[in-house]
Amino acid sequence: MNPSLRKQLAEAPNTRRRVLAGDRVNPTEVATSTRSVVTITRTGSFTDPRYDRFAITPAMLAEMVRNFEQRTLGQDVFLDVSHRPEDGAAARVLSLFVEDDRLRAEVEWTPYGVEAIQLRGFTYLSADYYERFVDNEAGKAWGCVLAGAGLTNRPVIKRLDPVRPCLAEPTAVLDRYLTQLSTETQTMWEQHLASLATQLRTLKLAETVVQTLLAGARKALANVTEAPAAEALLGEFETTGKQLAEQIGSTPAPIQLSITAPAVPVDVTAEVNRQLAQREQETRQLADTLASRQKLLADTINTATALDEATRRQLCEAARPLVTAAMTDDQVKALAELQIAQGKQLDIARQLSALGWRPAGSPQISVDSGNQVLALQITPAPV
Repeated sequence: MNPSLRKQLAEAPNTRRRVLAGDRVNPTEVATSTRSVVTITRTGSFTDPRYDRFAITPAMLAEMVRNFEQRTLGQDVFLDVSHRPEDGAAARVLSLFVEDDRLRAEVEWTPYGVEAIQLRGFTYLSADYYERFVDNEAGKAWGCVLAGAGLTNRPVIKRLDPVRPCLAEPTAVLDRYLTQLSTETQTMWEQHLASLATQLRTLKLAETVVQTLLAGARKALANVTEAPAAEALLGEFETTGKQLAEQIGSTPAPIQLSITAPAVPVDVTAEVNRQLAQREQETRQLADTLASRQKLLADTINTATALDEATRRQLCEAARPLVTAAMTDDQVKALAELQIAQGKQLDIARQLSALGWRPAGSPQISVDSGNQVLALQITPAPV
């Protein structure tokens, strides 16, 4: 084979290796997109025991967008889980906009947020916002400001759009990258075919013979994705050209080609799908581990037979969101023991209350209602 053409093929990128090594597409990136668009809240008039009747108006949504863009809070805005920012961020809000009657946001998810959606089943968002925000530095009033939002399954505001799992459609993403790679491969092979044409013409073959050989090479290269396979294939066409030059010279004689493309035992789609399936299996195993930890929590709390069933159930529900698949059995049991201790204290308080004991004094903290964060998640009824 001509050394110049061999050098070009040796330097050509290996398409399969590029796909699997992540130069262009990493299977993890194919499976998971960390960004998505979510619905934070919508306009309407609502009631809640904490706030009585309240309204969210189009003007308030516009103020939220304006204040977000002006960074009125002086910090990034985050989503959390169950309005518990101390547990970490589920996502960071990248942009905020109004669409019809809804406040929408583009967000970038954290692994904690992905787990909450995919493994723990959180489906909606509950907005945290200041109705009349006053900053604590200049004392300036800014109007309505979005403070964040919490993943929840019990939003005060109903008929919200569910949070879609932040998974890209694997087939669509894979097809897009494979199409791109196919186009790049075709362009690359055309360049090598041009080099082959130059070599064939130096053999003084008739142009009709050169074009017949090039057409056969182009057809044979259609399913080739590996540089070594292309090198072998084009080498055969170059050898055939030399043989024809010796046999017929520059005579424009018809020829019959029997060269076929070398078998390429590489299936990029199958390999990426295999890795996606492996990721799905790992996700299921993680979900099974989490379910096992949550069952251990419930079983441990239920050993406290001195507490009534309702109290044990309440303790389980309160602690379940704190359980993660990464926790050890000892950590889960320690959490359960803490809940049992709290349950016993609560039971003692109930008994004292039934006997007529009341704590002295009436401690109370009050703040201006305009600077109060409204967390639009339904809270459990007090016991």
